[in-house]
Amino acid sequence: MDDHVESDQEELKKEFEAWKEQIGREDEMLMKAEAEDEDKKSKETIVNKNSPPVLIEDIRSVEARERGNGLFGEGKFEMAVQWYDAAVQGAGSETDRAIAMNNRSLAKLKLGDAHGAAADAKEVLSHGTLDPKLQQKASLRLKAAQELLEMGEDALREKGNAAFKEGNLVAAMNLLTSSIEKRGEGLALGLSNRSLVSLKLKDYAAAEKDALAALRLDLPDQVRKKVLYRQATAVANQGRFQEAASLLESMICEYPDSTEAQSDLKTVKSKLASCQKEPQAEGFPATGLQFPTEVPLEAPASFYQFELLWRNFARKGLERHKLSLLKQISPEKLPRLFGESLSPEFVEDMAQALTQTEEEDHEWLMDVLEQLAKTRRFDLVLLSSPGAKPSFGELFDRLSREGKDQPSDVERINSLRRIYL
Repeated sequence: MDDHVESDQEELKKEFEAWKEQIGREDEMLMKAEAEDEDKKSKETIVNKNSPPVLIEDIRSVEARERGNGLFGEGKFEMAVQWYDAAVQGAGSETDRAIAMNNRSLAKLKLGDAHGAAADAKEVLSHGTLDPKLQQKASLRLKAAQELLEMGEDALREKGNAAFKEGNLVAAMNLLTSSIEKRGEGLALGLSNRSLVSLKLKDYAAAEKDALAALRLDLPDQVRKKVLYRQATAVANQGRFQEAASLLESMICEYPDSTEAQSDLKTVKSKLASCQKEPQAEGFPATGLQFPTEVPLEAPASFYQFELLWRNFARKGLERHKLSLLKQISPEKLPRLFGESLSPEFVEDMAQALTQTEEEDHEWLMDVLEQLAKTRRFDLVLLSSPGAKPSFGELFDRLSREGKDQPSDVERINSLRRIYL
């Protein structure tokens, strides 16, 4: 991804955050007005005296949806999904919500997220009273998602490669992952290609893991050469310069014509010498290598971003990483972030992850459980998540033991237990 694209995405993120802040300020003003006006007239904008009242929420939802449509038209599907998230969460009517979900389903298809696209389409179809045109669009989205889910390994890998060439890295990652999960004869190529996508996304640990897995399988000679280089690049970008130098030296012995490896070996050795003299020296860019200093992850701006990261950690069995991701978000922001996007599978997975918390997380854990319960339709999702009950039971037993000497904690824990169990 070049600097221009990164800069463009940063501007879009700033615009999205500014819009959310504006909505927050308007919400505060409305709350004050509502306290003074029992009839809540401040929540209504009258189009004309003969028209029904239009809720402020409806206006915001349409505004967010239109912004998402604009980004979709520009090919910025990931940012479009964020605006559609806001449109879904703020919709004041089932029709507006269905329109936003249909649009989000199509954007997710463009991102290669067949599961997410299918879930949105099924949700729209579950409301049989909606406009037949909305139902028809949802049916088409669902059919396309199912076709993607049923697609063969080679076809998925080809679509992933095409998405990568178009600069759609999220779609490339999703499609290549789907290809890899088929575990067919093209597994090694899928792993190799996904390693490259992870490098572009600066997920160096994932890039290294895929490269290692690919190298354990049979690879054509030229593909093996590329994978060795990706492995060394991923290792170097994690600050393990001695190991990277060894990998590059081995690669040069096997492929003496690799000018990239020769150039990067000089850079790595220079960096290694610099680090030995100045352990705190900052990273610098080089051919194929960037050596960034450790940068903390930013809190996800939408449930879609959150879910992508969460599922990636879940796929790798990184329970601690999932907790770290959750801790980046203030508990009081969880209901708005999750909106109506919670699924039974996600609740079960989150319950399991929360069992990995420590005693020092006691207060934070209770805050998370309180806020999670405030998420829209949480009670219905929980009823559909029988697999979460044992994990939540374990959590509340532990919380009770930890808070038994604090009367206020005991009351709070018992109240939460009644909600969850």
